[in-house]
Amino acid sequence: MRKLLAMSLVLIFVVFAGCAARTPGQGSLPIVPLAEDNPPKHERYYLNSPPLLEEPEQPPASSGEVQMVRSPLQEGEKIVALTFDDGPHQHTSRILDVLEEHGGAATFFVLGYRVENHRSTMERAVRLGNEIAGHSWNHQDFSLLTEDEIAWQIKSASEAIAPFVGSSPRIYRPPYGRTNELVRQVSQRMGYAIINWTLDPRDWENRDADHIYDHIMSTIQNGDIIVMHDIYATTAQAMERVIPRLIEEGYRLVTVSELIAYLYGEIEPGVVYGRDYDVPMV
Repeated sequence: MRKLLAMSLVLIFVVFAGCAARTPGQGSLPIVPLAEDNPPKHERYYLNSPPLLEEPEQPPASSGEVQMVRSPLQEGEKIVALTFDDGPHQHTSRILDVLEEHGGAATFFVLGYRVENHRSTMERAVRLGNEIAGHSWNHQDFSLLTEDEIAWQIKSASEAIAPFVGSSPRIYRPPYGRTNELVRQVSQRMGYAIINWTLDPRDWENRDADHIYDHIMSTIQNGDIIVMHDIYATTAQAMERVIPRLIEEGYRLVTVSELIAYLYGEIEPGVVYGRDYDVPMV
């Protein structure tokens, strides 16, 4: 009887220790939300549920790519910055194909937790002369976070990107473009400028390549920053028409940093470039 009781106590201890080992402690990383490849229409997809691991991407077959060398901007050039949020993703490669074919560049605002599973895409984007910057670690609304949480989201995404670009980028885009006084203060203290947009075809909502194309081509202006999402096949499909058409109309496709430097001079930390979706602090 004593032997049976002793064995039961040992079993209870082992089970308890195993559960404790799996319980996140103080300072552990936040749960990575599920980012669906095909989220329900009219929803902004990120749910507070445990992650599903993405399939690691397969390295693409060699295409003989070389490092892109682009000439400096000339006075009087029409310029536009294409920007893509929420990647890297399988559809990012399709957009890179179009940019490579036509000689344009773009800025990709990536989620830190996605980077490791898309290393080849990250490397290719940089090799082709595109810009990579952060869009937070896991798409949390910065206007709802504390000072430390905002700083962690910015820093973690930048650290994931740094090995691919050589240093931490000094710009980022907050999820949903939402800011408040605290977000701007933290960004300024950390040395980051905030990049939003001036033109939004709402590709996440309509999921229609023709609508995206028509919206951009009917409203585009010199100096625009266009926000899109490289997680949608319809966005990649639209870029197969938008990119060559913009070039035909005399626009040069540049990175956000190039556009801001050309139009406004040195990028300033804590400043919001584009529309400021300010959320009053409660």
